[in-house]
Amino acid sequence: MWRQSARRWLAAATRSARREASQKAMEVDKPSWQAWKRAGTAVVAANAVGCVASYVWDTHLFVDAVGTGAFAVSAYATWRTSARTKAQSVLAACVMLWALRLGGHLAHRIAQTKHDPRLEPFFQTPSTEEGSTVRRLPWKLMQFWSLQAAWAFITLLPVTAAHALPKSQSPAVRLWAVGLFAAFLGMETVADVQKSRYRSNPDNDGHWVDEGLWRYARHPNYGAEMGVWWAVYAMAVTKATAWTAIAPIGVTLLLLKGSGVPVLEKLHDKKYGQQAAYQRYKQNTNLLFPWPSKSR
Repeated sequence: MWRQSARRWLAAATRSARREASQKAMEVDKPSWQAWKRAGTAVVAANAVGCVASYVWDTHLFVDAVGTGAFAVSAYATWRTSARTKAQSVLAACVMLWALRLGGHLAHRIAQTKHDPRLEPFFQTPSTEEGSTVRRLPWKLMQFWSLQAAWAFITLLPVTAAHALPKSQSPAVRLWAVGLFAAFLGMETVADVQKSRYRSNPDNDGHWVDEGLWRYARHPNYGAEMGVWWAVYAMAVTKATAWTAIAPIGVTLLLLKGSGVPVLEKLHDKKYGQQAAYQRYKQNTNLLFPWPSKSR
């Protein structure tokens, strides 16, 4: 009798274990909303810390470091919730590499210049009085950091969406997309280094950058930045995440129509517009991607 009872108990336990295993497998193979929660928490928390710090210490010198760092923190946080497939891991690594490279470059630049004209509307006032240039504009400060948090969340939509996918729906590793990412990141790095070296030479004061990649494109760093995020989208896209194309489209529009190209073109026109050589450079040189100009 006891043997029959033991067999029945063992059979029931086995069926229960199988049901639990099946349920867990089904749960693992469902999209994870935890990735979206982690993404939102990461970018909001990082930028909130940046907002408070910039107010307390009355400076904007670490804005770019915090901004790019939020991308890295979000990518890592959402990867931790993912199935950690090869494609998901590559995506997280690429974003963190981009953040490390760009954040390091911007931090080095601001450490040298101690000033960033892009941030004047948020971090300075028209007043020439000595004293705080940040604390007198707390609402503008909050607006800036809120926009930066929102922008990070939107730009990372392809990555977050891919990390939210179950293992069975995760994208495959697309080597051609990884290659594009590496190429554009390399192009952006070279362009930034060339510009920094050119600007550090006192002999080049009063002249626009027209050496290296800048000889063949007026804004190769922006062209490369657009390419980086289109490559990230190509790595992340599936039928379920195709809608996240709004992220690279947003990056492209921002740089082409917003705070990127138009701002610098206007600044350069003001500084060099009276020079015939600059007008020839502008007319004959491609806007974003290096390519021999019409006159060469």
